[in-house]
Amino acid sequence: MNITLENATIYIAIVTFSVWIAKCLIVSPLKESISGLQKAIEKLEKSISILDSKIDQHDARLVRVEESACNAHKRIDRLDHIVDEDKQSYD
Repeated sequence: MNITLENATIYIAIVTFSVWIAKCLIVSPLKESISGLQKAIEKLEKSISILDSKIDQHDARLVRVEESACNAHKRIDRLDHIVDEDKQSYD
């Protein structure tokens, strides 16, 4: 089999066309999909960052509420002792 310039040109044209078809059918849609995924990941990262800051704020508020509840329980316990002492003094 002799490869002539005409045959080489035809082979190169076929290979080039095949590569172009592969690029159009496979590579381009993959690039678009990857780009879409990158945008979605960026949005998720922003959302996660916002949620993290909200969780931190809630944690700080929860600590304050727990401290306040603890102080309220101490006051209630003191009032219970006062009421118990008053009941004993009336008995």
